[in-house]
Amino acid sequence: MAKGKSICAYLKNLRRQIAEANGIDYSPRQCTYEGDCSGTCPACEREREYIESQLSLRQKWGAPLKIVGLSVALASGSASASDLQEERVDSSKESRSCPESAQLEDHEDLEDVVFTGALVLHRPTFPGGDAALMSFLKENIRYPEEAREKGIQGRVRVSFLVCRDGSIADVKIVQQLHPLLDAEAVRVVKLMPKWENQGKTRERFDLPISFSLEKDSVSSEKKNQVE
Repeated sequence: MAKGKSICAYLKNLRRQIAEANGIDYSPRQCTYEGDCSGTCPACEREREYIESQLSLRQKWGAPLKIVGLSVALASGSASASDLQEERVDSSKESRSCPESAQLEDHEDLEDVVFTGALVLHRPTFPGGDAALMSFLKENIRYPEEAREKGIQGRVRVSFLVCRDGSIADVKIVQQLHPLLDAEAVRVVKLMPKWENQGKTRERFDLPISFSLEKDSVSSEKKNQVE
């Protein structure tokens, strides 16, 4: 499947998960476009707007809203960063992490977090949306040569704060793997441009990034040791 088609299929699945979690009637249209695309189109945008409008109605009714995480697969040369998830949580407590920023509470996996009225529909987003975020990570993640030679792979969990002005602050590792891969994950997050933040909220994002070498470049013995 072409890159754009893969992104489109993923986003449809994400919308379906959000709809199911919140009892929204949603039947995604089958894509009939021939050839590759950027991963979104007017039809996809209408589906997104429909989901957002239904969530807005439920918020007005005072119904609990549940948001699922973002999970995408990326590739970088002979390595990949996969199972990337964003866990988005909003709070109003103050912190010194960024101007008028918020100290956000830790949570379990996002699937276990239920929002009961404090949900902000216009959440911070990477400029250009999910497809642009995937492209940015694909282009900028560099598998450290020493880690590649030693066959080191596994998951790094990075936490960062998106400030009201969209800037990135308080980047830290919350699940370590190896100093080289930890540093690479932090480096890429710090490289991100300002996020679009129409809601002017302060939110913390958790990104578990799995670094994986090509199968033929790592022995099964080494894989067992790492995994």
